[in-house]
Amino acid sequence: NVPAEGFICGVGRIDGRLVFAGAEDVTVLGGSIGSGGTAKRFRIAELALRQHHVLTRDQAFAAGLTGHQVDDRLASGAWQHVARCVYAPAGVVVEPRGRLHGATLVIPGSVASHEAAGELNGFPLGPPGLVVVSRADSRPNRSDLAEVRRLVDFRPEDHTVVDGIPTTTPLRTAADLAAVLGAKRYQQMVDE
Repeated sequence: NVPAEGFICGVGRIDGRLVFAGAEDVTVLGGSIGSGGTAKRFRIAELALRQHHVLTRDQAFAAGLTGHQVDDRLASGAWQHVARCVYAPAGVVVEPRGRLHGATLVIPGSVASHEAAGELNGFPLGPPGLVVVSRADSRPNRSDLAEVRRLVDFRPEDHTVVDGIPTTTPLRTAADLAAVLGAKRYQQMVDE
């Protein structure tokens, strides 16, 4: 049984910057790799970089990988499991923005909201690093990535994109924060 990949890859930091590196392994099938394999690797790496180092199973399929190839990457340690159907390259520390982006990708109709949207929108005094999303439907609000809240008056005009992450607009975020921060903290935020 000959391994089917002649490619070694990894991730790390150089002078504080996240870098991805790959090399052909000449000990496996002479290090050969076809253009299709190269294109898949490029699409996956590019996608993960745009999305705060996370990608979903469906996105891997859309990039041309099969379920077996995704499972092999997880089993070999090339990818790490972040949450159900959400992955990251091995060695990457997935920060709250990555978890937030992952949540908006796998929870249908969700956007960053409340404290998470406050942080994205640069509001002062919002607790940093909270991963909160909202959506309008009544499906179960369970996720191992984020706290999921359901809003009844969830309108598309209240949505925008900040740093590549679907989120509530600043006005909607301010209204949502009024409900969760408490009067004193909210007034401090408004004053600043």
